[in-house]
Amino acid sequence: MGGCCEKSRGTAAVRVGWDELGGAELEPVLLSGAIALLDAHWLIRLAGAGGVPHPRQCLPPEAFLSADEVATSAIRGLPIVCVSHAWCTPHHPDPDGESLRALARTLKLLEAQSSQHCSPCRHAVFYDFCSLHQ
Repeated sequence: MGGCCEKSRGTAAVRVGWDELGGAELEPVLLSGAIALLDAHWLIRLAGAGGVPHPRQCLPPEAFLSADEVATSAIRGLPIVCVSHAWCTPHHPDPDGESLRALARTLKLLEAQSSQHCSPCRHAVFYDFCSLHQ
């Protein structure tokens, strides 16, 4: 988990930061489509609308960030949050959206803290149920 880009840093500096922090090692997996990282802003909106998480294959394209979008946010750390939790029922991990709302509260705090360093801040979320094909 980390912060995001500083306004004064250029694209080349962002790329160096991404590479130095191990992002280049993640890139082949992201580009292959094996995993997809969610946009934290999208998850916050979903939770705010009373939504629940859905399997990756059921999510709209705007739910995800591309590898390039994640890489351009990697100056102060890899801006990736990883989430995995026990399933609430045998058929769905979070049928009432309770865990999603808790995650959204945490993401809002993270974004608020990061916004002191840049605007807009982007965080990617690896949420196993939504990031992997089910």
